[in-house]
Amino acid sequence: MQANQVDYLHGKLFPMILRFSIPAAISLLITAIYNIVDRMFVGNVNGTSALAGLSVCFPSPT
Repeated sequence: MQANQVDYLHGKLFPMILRFSIPAAISLLITAIYNIVDRMFVGNVNGTSALAGLSVCFPSPT
């Protein structure tokens, strides 16, 4: 089995940025969608006071 070696000091910058930023952007998108769906569910099922408590405990970054 051959291991791929990544040279972080002398490698090309743009491919490394793409390689590491795309998974990070996807995970941020999934987290944002989860937060939106969670707030919709809590707001519809438990009411406004539960939604206010959720907003105090987990403030939205947007």
